[in-house]
This record gives sequence, C-alpha cells and structure tokens, in this order.
Amino acid sequence: MEKILKVAWKVTLLATFLGTSIDELRKRQLENEKKKSEMRQLILNEIRDIKENGILTKVECEERKRQLLSKYDDNF
Repeated sequence: MEKILKVAWKVTLLATFLGTSIDELRKRQLENEKKKSEMRQLILNEIRDIKENGILTKVECEERKRQLLSKYDDNF
C-alpha cells in the first residue's frame, strides 16, 4: 500500500509539473503571436504611409514592401 502511495505521489507531481509547463508554453505562444501581429501591423502601416506620402514610385514601394515582409519572416 505504501509503495502505491509513493508512486501515486510521484505521478501527481509529474502531472502538476507537466501541466504547468504546458500552460507556460501556451502563454509564450500567445505572446509570440501577439508580437508577430504587432510587428506585421507596424510594417503594413509603414507601407501604407510610404504609399500615401508618394515618396517612392510604385516599383520602389513594392520593393520596400518585399524587404519589410522578408524582415518580418526572418524574425519569426
């Protein structure tokens, strides 16, 4: 009986640890998704500003867009 209780206690501790680890991973994943979304929005805002201000030609604007999006993809 004592052996069963020891095993049950170890299983409980392991399950608690794994549950906490999974919760932490989910939390980190949500934070990363939020960061990705924010970065992508910043890039899209910059692209919109460039288009609206007419600083660049259409070809230059598309090139800048590709550069920004590849920078985004490289970071994530």
